[in-house]
Amino acid sequence: MKAVLIKDILTSKGLLRNYLLIMVIYAGVAYMNNNIFLFSGMLLMIPMLMALNAVAYDEKASTLRLMVASGISRRQLALSKYLFGAVMLVAVFAINFVVVTIAETALLGLFTSVLFCFVGMVYLSLLLPFLYHFGTEKSRIFMMLGVLIPVALGAGLSSLFQLLNLQLSDFMLVSGGFVLGVVVIAGSIIASIKILERKDM
Repeated sequence: MKAVLIKDILTSKGLLRNYLLIMVIYAGVAYMNNNIFLFSGMLLMIPMLMALNAVAYDEKASTLRLMVASGISRRQLALSKYLFGAVMLVAVFAINFVVVTIAETALLGLFTSVLFCFVGMVYLSLLLPFLYHFGTEKSRIFMMLGVLIPVALGAGLSSLFQLLNLQLSDFMLVSGGFVLGVVVIAGSIIASIKILERKDM
């Protein structure tokens, strides 16, 4: 799996310049709007875009077939993209922590970095099974829905709570969100492994 991870990182090197340019632009927009979280939100998209690029490269170059033939299991192939996403999110964590700490405080930088990276891993977990099953072209729409659905769901739940006059503590919301996120990530990994095990390469 280490070899697959290195391959994914190397094939994504060409996109780093573009992502750095996007980060600079969004940092400027966030500064002008006095809202650093615009920058943090943009960072969430980078691991998903890089995962999309890694899977697209595998499809175009038929590397999955070659790696399976070389003895790498399909389970390892499935897990490698999650590991790749996690590595990218570590980089996102570091960048966001430094930027938010400079703009605000270290405590806020730490909190937002942990929160945004966890949300980013959940988004990535929602996307990967679709990438493995439908391919990159058909999965682009699911990538957009992966951003819009949680927002719509959150707004809908908020309206429902107000309508029913329900109140949840911050602890309950954070705990419930964490548990739901872990379930999504675990379910995604299981689904991706099963998809690749059945996929004709």
